[in-house]
Amino acid sequence: MDKETYSKEVKEIFATNAVLKRNSKLNDKLDRAYELSKKLESGEIIKPQEAHKLVKEILEIFFKDPFSDSFSIPMRFIESPLGKMLFGLKFGIPEKAYTTAEITAIMGRTRALISHDSKNGLVRSEKKGRNIIIYENDLIDYMVSKGMSHTEAQKRITLYQHFKEQGYDIKQIKDKIELAISEEYQT
Repeated sequence: MDKETYSKEVKEIFATNAVLKRNSKLNDKLDRAYELSKKLESGEIIKPQEAHKLVKEILEIFFKDPFSDSFSIPMRFIESPLGKMLFGLKFGIPEKAYTTAEITAIMGRTRALISHDSKNGLVRSEKKGRNIIIYENDLIDYMVSKGMSHTEAQKRITLYQHFKEQGYDIKQIKDKIELAISEEYQT
């Protein structure tokens, strides 16, 4: 996530939630998480304990139930740029990594195919919990192995990022990418 998108996300959070606005330490914690995320993305080694603790503190501020020790995180937050940054940091995944759902939108292929190819070693991937994660360079290689040109693979990823930043959900993004690619080939 670039600095501008990050700043916009943080401003929206504080503008829409008076309780969070009053938490003076939250902004510092978010800034520290952004710094750690950038270090991770650049390939620097970060202390996992620090990242886990920081992300847990932020998520508790956002979502902890005041009447119990549990908290529930909405899927919409997890899929937001800020949520993606925080969970990427928590699990040690640079931002240039994609989940199975994101890959289906980018490639226009099914989860079953991606899972099958991952299981059979046709794409370099990692399992994080129940999800398959593929880093961007490996995703491009995989897309090329599936018959796409290198240019089309990069274009699809760029379109995905563009539509994601505009707030579209995975299904809408998949449709928009397919439409954009088909229109490009018709001209």
